[in-house]
Amino acid sequence: MLDGHAGAQRVSYSRKGQAIVETALLLPILMLLVMGSADLGRGLLLRDRRDQLGRARARAAGDLLRPHLRRATPTTSYAQVLAAAQHRGCRAIVTLSPPH
Repeated sequence: MLDGHAGAQRVSYSRKGQAIVETALLLPILMLLVMGSADLGRGLLLRDRRDQLGRARARAAGDLLRPHLRRATPTTSYAQVLAAAQHRGCRAIVTLSPPH
């Protein structure tokens, strides 16, 4: 009777050990997936914020220069844009590159 009880206890310890080993093997992989997903989400959020900031700056620059470029068209010369920026006293460096 004691031998049967000892065998059952040994199997129980074996299963507990197996569960611990499986957890130890899978936990780093699961953590990598969770942390990678969080990092990806953070990266996408930062990219979206950067894009929004760029659009807001372009809109503000357009509003700043609009009174001095009353007849601005797609063919407005770069010199006219630079002159308008300088007239408004823009402190930022204005760099324009011609479209390709």
